[in-house]
Amino acid sequence: MAQLSGIDLLAERRRVLLQRSQELRSRIARDVENLRPIAGWLERGYSVALSLYSFWPIVGGLAGFFAVRNKGTSVLGKVTKVWSVWRLGKRMLGIFKRQSPESPASPRF
Repeated sequence: MAQLSGIDLLAERRRVLLQRSQELRSRIARDVENLRPIAGWLERGYSVALSLYSFWPIVGGLAGFFAVRNKGTSVLGKVTKVWSVWRLGKRMLGIFKRQSPESPASPRF
């Protein structure tokens, strides 16, 4: 009879452990589902960073140019220069888009 009660204790312990295991699996599944949106944002951010990677030297060069070249210039002068560089960049981007392999059009100057 002593062995039977030992077997019952082990069966009860096994049942408790299986229940606890299922609770933990459910908790992990909820945590993973909560992390999915964050992982999506991380993937998007990483892809944007990779696409902008080739432009960082240009941005750094322009920032250095404006920091060193325009020490005596007023804030308004710096803003107008940034605005003109922005417009020039948009125009150059349009030229690059027209020269893409999908649309072999001649550039307008």
